[in-house]
Amino acid sequence: MDAAAVATSFLRLFGIVLAAYLLARQAAVASARQSRSDCDHGFLTAKIATAGFFVREMLPEAGALHKVILAGTADLLDELTKEQFCV
Repeated sequence: MDAAAVATSFLRLFGIVLAAYLLARQAAVASARQSRSDCDHGFLTAKIATAGFFVREMLPEAGALHKVILAGTADLLDELTKEQFCV
């Protein structure tokens, strides 16, 4: 499979998974800190809610991108000539 054919999908997948990972880490820290009295509970609750939203609404796209990457798009690249890429 030509790596260039799926590069955009791979980069999008990587970005989504990385963002989900980082938001999950932030949510875990926020959850642990909520029991303390010297913190901004509104901010921590927002962190947890934001991570939940991302996981519910954005992370499922990773599964679709994974399928696109495995399927590849070599057919499209085979149909185009080198000159069509260098317009």
